Amino acid sequence: MKVEKPNNDKIEERANMIKEYMKVNRRFCTKEELGNHIECGERIVRDCINFLRNQGVMIVSVSSQKGYKLIRKSDASQDDLELVKQMWCETDNRIKELVAIRKTCINCWEYFHTASKK
Repeated sequence: MKVEKPNNDKIEERANMIKEYMKVNRRFCTKEELGNHIECGERIVRDCINFLRNQGVMIVSVSSQKGYKLIRKSDASQDDLELVKQMWCETDNRIKELVAIRKTCINCWEYFHTASKK
């Protein structure tokens, strides 16, 4: 059974609504809170956050907090910069984990692919 991804044809509009909401609130906002604001589910919120990040907007989400926070260069505090650093470190660690998982997948694929030719 294939599960369809929710339609997010208004992603730019929704993403800008989230950005403005976070700009005003200047704190961590949960996916649920942001979803209520744009009247969408959490999957759409995550898509919007990723859209904004791909546009160069710095939105942090770190393991020590629940939610997302917009970091603006014009008014970033030292605490905000520490959050950016923490997210950077967590991202690097996640990349290392994904590389290891990828290597395991390749090894498994090669094993079964070779075995099927015998």
